[in-house]
Amino acid sequence: MTAPKLLAGLLLGTSLAGCTEEIQTPTDPPFEPGSISAAPGNKVDTHSRAYLIFADSVLVDGAWVPTGIRGDGRLKDGAAAGPGMPSNEYQGDFCGVRAVIGSLARENGDMVVEVGADSSCGAPRSVAIYGGGLTSPPTMVETKTTVRGLYSLAVGQSTTLWEGFGRLPGNFGCGLMYFDDQYPPANSPRQTRLTDSTRSDGVVVRRWRVESRGSHQAACVTLTKNGSVQSVGPLYYLPFAMTVVEIPYPYPTWP
Repeated sequence: MTAPKLLAGLLLGTSLAGCTEEIQTPTDPPFEPGSISAAPGNKVDTHSRAYLIFADSVLVDGAWVPTGIRGDGRLKDGAAAGPGMPSNEYQGDFCGVRAVIGSLARENGDMVVEVGADSSCGAPRSVAIYGGGLTSPPTMVETKTTVRGLYSLAVGQSTTLWEGFGRLPGNFGCGLMYFDDQYPPANSPRQTRLTDSTRSDGVVVRRWRVESRGSHQAACVTLTKNGSVQSVGPLYYLPFAMTVVEIPYPYPTWP
C-alpha cells in the first residue's frame, strides 16, 4: 500500500462545495446528552466496563506498519509500562477512563470510551494520534470515541460501522476524526466478535477486535453547533487496531 501518511493538501470541503450541508453524519453519543448511564430506576450502574489495548502495529497489504492511533505508554492503573507490557492499556473506571458497553436495546451494543481530564493517576490519560506521519512525534489527545454495535455481534460475526475520535486540538484543523465510508476515500472500521474467554474466577467474557480497513484513512470533520457538517478535510492516514474485553459487573480487572 502506498497511501500517503498525511494528505494535507486534499480538502474535501472544497471538492464537495455546495453539497456539504446534505452530508449529515450524526455526532457521536459521547458529545450529546443521554449517553450510556445507569438504566432507568437503577441506583447502581451495572453496565459492563471495557478493557482495551491499542496495537502498536498492524498488517496492511501484507506488510507490518506502525499504527496511527496508539496509547500513551501506560498501564490501566497509570503506571509506566515496562518491556513486554501492554503499553496502550485502558480500562473503564481506572484513572478516570470511562469505557462502558451498552447492553440495553436502546443502546445498540455501543461502547463509549472517554480518555482524559482526570489526574488521579498523575497526568491525565491520553491517546497518541500520529497525524504528521506514522514515524513522526504524535499529538497526545484527551479523546472521546464510540465503537458501535459490539455487544450485539455473535461470535465470529463482523460488521463495518463508522467511528469518530473527537476533542482534537487546533493543529488538526477540525474537531473530529471520522473513519467513515461516507467521506471517501476514508473508510469505516471493521468490528469483529472474537471467541469468548474464561477468567480465572470462571466468568465467561466477550472479546472483540476493532480495526481500520480499506484506505485506513480518516476525514477531519468540523461540525456546526447543531451537529451538521460545516467542513470536511484534510484526510489522514491512521491505520489502527484495538482489542476489547468485556469486564462484567462488579468489574474485577482483566486478566
